[in-house]
Amino acid sequence: MPSDLAYLMGTGSVLPEVYTGDNMNKILRSFYDQFMEKTHLYKDYPYEKFMREYAMMTTVHFMYAVGMGAAIFKASAFENAQGARVELGGKGATEADLSPEELRQRMWWRKMVANYRENFKTFDHYELLKKLPENLEGLGAWSELPDHLR
Repeated sequence: MPSDLAYLMGTGSVLPEVYTGDNMNKILRSFYDQFMEKTHLYKDYPYEKFMREYAMMTTVHFMYAVGMGAAIFKASAFENAQGARVELGGKGATEADLSPEELRQRMWWRKMVANYRENFKTFDHYELLKKLPENLEGLGAWSELPDHLR
């Protein structure tokens, strides 16, 4: 299904070059064609619907990053942990000082952000978000800031 591909393509597991030129279209079409050859349940699944679902699902991993971002960047800044560590600042350290694992984590984060940008640009998610109604009804008390944070 397109959700699996969208999740993978939205992470740092895929090089940003995947999005250059016609590469993304080739990957999507190839995935769709191979899926349609194998599926027994979705024989009436048009490519246009596949693309709509793919575009929508490209936001899922981004939402995870937004939701977990505070914890990730707090650990990076205050505990010198996680993939967004800040020790490379003005302290004279370079990427050559990083272990292979730390360097891989940094590359993953850079690729992930580049891939988010390409998906949002390609599928014009900003325009879609602007069209959503501003309706906070039904969110409940969990969305209300506690008094000490107002």
